[in-house]
Amino acid sequence: MKKVIFILSLVFVLGACSSDDDNLPNNNKTNKTETNKTEDSKSDKGNVINPPDWIIGKWDYIFDTVKISTIEFTDDNCILYEYGGGMEIKTDFSMFTKEDIKDEKKTSKTYSFKLVSDDDSLSFNFYFEKKSDNIIIRYFNPEVLGTDDPENGIEYVKQ
Repeated sequence: MKKVIFILSLVFVLGACSSDDDNLPNNNKTNKTETNKTEDSKSDKGNVINPPDWIIGKWDYIFDTVKISTIEFTDDNCILYEYGGGMEIKTDFSMFTKEDIKDEKKTSKTYSFKLVSDDDSLSFNFYFEKKSDNIIIRYFNPEVLGTDDPENGIEYVKQ
């Protein structure tokens, strides 16, 4: 439940969501599967992503002179910092499990993955492209990845 509330809060911060209907009946088989997932997830926390070396580090999105957000990639994690109204919202992906991350893909210039809620009803797509050693673009639409279309992306500068 904690993850679902968190993911719902991401809708406000990040946008770009999709939904699917899950019509599984609520029976003992379903409950057993959910219980096993919870037990398995305890040992599977952290090390949920495997980003390419070129994206490791802290990246800032600055509009005019105001820092809007920071994305920090480590060898096995992603941490998002959103700033506004005197607040900082921190999203640490180590709270998720490998089952929550889908479709992770990486090349020498692109990196993408999808964060999916426990019941698969919400998903958030993350698409990044390396423009230079010091600049990455975060896209919200995968179709513009690699098209040099800055209108559909946000430029982050390495700290």
